[in-house]
Amino acid sequence: MSTNHKPATPLPWSVLIEDGANAICGRIDPVTGKAIPRGRDVAYIAHAANAYPQLVRALREAADNLDYRGGKERADAYRAILRELGEAE
Repeated sequence: MSTNHKPATPLPWSVLIEDGANAICGRIDPVTGKAIPRGRDVAYIAHAANAYPQLVRALREAADNLDYRGGKERADAYRAILRELGEAE
């Protein structure tokens, strides 16, 4: 059985520079403007980063299969996502 990883805080997340260090967070304290660390966010980030190569591969395969089956418009949309991610071939 696999764990279902969902963001613990609402999207989108931000990259902050706090006290000279980078931080990724989903929630910022409205008073201090500093990131509120949450352990569940860390697990989600790690899971998403580790899944990234599989998702890129799946988008490429889906685009290729759609080209073969006549779904050029959808294939082009998938390739646009890959370009946005810097993963265009």
